[in-house]
Amino acid sequence: MGKPSIPSLELERSMDLQVSVMTIDETLRHSKVIDEIDDKRRDKLHNIVKWVKDMQKSFINDLQEIYKNTEEGKEQIKKLLEKQSKFAKQFTKSIDAVLKQELELETIDDKAREYLITYTADTREKLKDANSRIEKEIIRKKVTV
Repeated sequence: MGKPSIPSLELERSMDLQVSVMTIDETLRHSKVIDEIDDKRRDKLHNIVKWVKDMQKSFINDLQEIYKNTEEGKEQIKKLLEKQSKFAKQFTKSIDAVLKQELELETIDDKAREYLITYTADTREKLKDANSRIEKEIIRKKVTV
């Protein structure tokens, strides 16, 4: 086989560049999906925090009502303690799940970003070297024609 022609060298260079840009684009798209999931997780976290605030207000209001009705106080206190205990278990389960998901998504996002940074730097060097090699070959072919 003979040496590649000038058009085939230019095509090779163009295709290498397209593949590199597509890889960067795909990684960024992947990062966007992770970010959308993380946004939903953050919204859920804010809803849980709002729920905790609302429940705390409810507990305070209940305690104020118990204070006013001292005759039924013991039974009401017992019910409130059961209510708070159930709430604490639900809250712990919910917040732990969201916090675990946050750490997992952050790790995935960090890895994707690091990959993209490394890939971009490596690609820049490879394209620079390939471009120089192809340009030398094109000049050599033009001189010998």
